Amino acid sequence: PGGRLSLRTALIGLWARGSLVDTSAVRFGWDGTTRPSPNGRGEIGFFPSDSDSRTTLYRYRIASAFRASSAHTINLSGIIDRTAFRPSNPIANEFAGRNVADFPGDQSSAVVGISHEWRPLGERFIAVTGARGYAYSASGTPSALFNLTTVDPERGESQAGEAGASLALRYRLGDGVLAKAAIENARRLPSSAELFGDGLLVQASPSLQPERAVNLTLGAQLDQRFGGRRIQAEVSGFYQEIRNLIRLGVGVGGSASHTNLGAARIAGVEAEVQGDVTSWLFARAYGTFLDARDVLETQPGTSTPNPTNGLRIPNLPYLIGGLQAEGYRDGLLGRRSRAKVFYEGQYTGEYFYAFEVSQRQERRIPRAITHTVGAEVAWLDTGLTLSAEVQNLTDATVLNQFNLPLPGRVARRKLRYTLVGSR
Repeated sequence: PGGRLSLRTALIGLWARGSLVDTSAVRFGWDGTTRPSPNGRGEIGFFPSDSDSRTTLYRYRIASAFRASSAHTINLSGIIDRTAFRPSNPIANEFAGRNVADFPGDQSSAVVGISHEWRPLGERFIAVTGARGYAYSASGTPSALFNLTTVDPERGESQAGEAGASLALRYRLGDGVLAKAAIENARRLPSSAELFGDGLLVQASPSLQPERAVNLTLGAQLDQRFGGRRIQAEVSGFYQEIRNLIRLGVGVGGSASHTNLGAARIAGVEAEVQGDVTSWLFARAYGTFLDARDVLETQPGTSTPNPTNGLRIPNLPYLIGGLQAEGYRDGLLGRRSRAKVFYEGQYTGEYFYAFEVSQRQERRIPRAITHTVGAEVAWLDTGLTLSAEVQNLTDATVLNQFNLPLPGRVARRKLRYTLVGSR
């Protein structure tokens, strides 16, 4: 009554279909060299492929808020998911002489939450306390790709019921300046992609457990105008203790699968500043330092000391940053046109793709610096946008987190036409 109660609800359906056709008799290297496929057919993976993987997702969401008074608001929310994964790859199965790909998976999950917003000083101070419940069930078949004696692998199941709580505080120090803090005992449920893979290269991991984390965040934010120019800045520090951290690891022959890492501690700081340098120039700078370490004291199920305890978690950059700049000009190429030129530089510090068990270890991914430049013109009356950009302008050598090469200099052009909506 009186507009104090609000309710929003939505039902979402998603049907996705993916296919990988790979029947090449040779494999191509990044330098253009070729060599015969190890098994006679297939450029990637172990077998040729003509896959047809289908995913069906249904999601129901509900959110309600009741404003009891100017100082108190109660929020309720819920999300229910149901996912079915149905892969098919007859060519791979025929070539292998057994089922190596057609392993269906099913997942159901529900997350419900309640929170209380308290505003004793109006918008100057806000405290939000909350609690969440998690229910999760998954079933699927682990891949038998590397077990040549297994014809019909046993189907695996995973179930969990969890609860979490949180407290978030925000205090406005002045006009456009605020401080914030939050502590949370949270859970993250595995996604369908992590559980069931893609039916070929990413193997199924139906026994994954939800991540359990204690998160602490402290930060400050600035949003001010100086002479008509808006400047925004934010800095925050974070600390996490995570159990069952879900990570994607590379296996044999380019295959990969998700696994639970026993225990990890993640701490770091991130900062960002952006704003109008002039009436036509916008700039943004950001940076993150991340220290993620394995803190599992003993190997699972034993009293044997964990040799990687205290070491940095591999395949995870711990120093990244960037700089962006955009220049605008209206009416340059006609009435109601907007032209833009932009630049983005990105930096990633050196890190490891395996645990650094020795200072002489050479499994390091080198520092990378890349530059991207581009231009875009939009004709607002027609909905037409033309853009072009060059990524990795200096053709620098860049490796991904698994020490695999990424493309060098790339030129892209794009023409976009907006039929409906905002122009």
